[in-house]
Amino acid sequence: MWLVTAAVFAGLGYGGYRLRRTYLDMFEAEDRLQISLRVTDAIIEHTRSSPTHAWPTSWDDLLRQPRGQELTQWPGGLERVRAMVRVDFATTVDKVLAQTPETCTAVTVTPGPNYAGIPARWLHGLYDELREQRQGK
Repeated sequence: MWLVTAAVFAGLGYGGYRLRRTYLDMFEAEDRLQISLRVTDAIIEHTRSSPTHAWPTSWDDLLRQPRGQELTQWPGGLERVRAMVRVDFATTVDKVLAQTPETCTAVTVTPGPNYAGIPARWLHGLYDELREQRQGK
């Protein structure tokens, strides 16, 4: 009898753990999406405000933009943002536009829970902005 009781409690404990883990993974996936959108917005703002529509050359470049300042206010600060989103500061807008949103490595979200599909969703907006800026030259 005690073995059945122990098995029931173990099952309930494991089920509770899995439910909590799923709940936390869902919030982390949303966090990754929101951080990546804000980084993209800061890059768009940087390229828009640059006379030559240049790609940012460092995190400091991004932080000079109002949207970039929001990144320092994120829970966990800029270190959490930098851990989740990688930006290739050595690239150029022309190199970015030579790729597709799905294959671009200039801005990438580090893998995590429920990661699939995030880059393609937010990079299309970035591409549209960069193409418009290039055509407006």
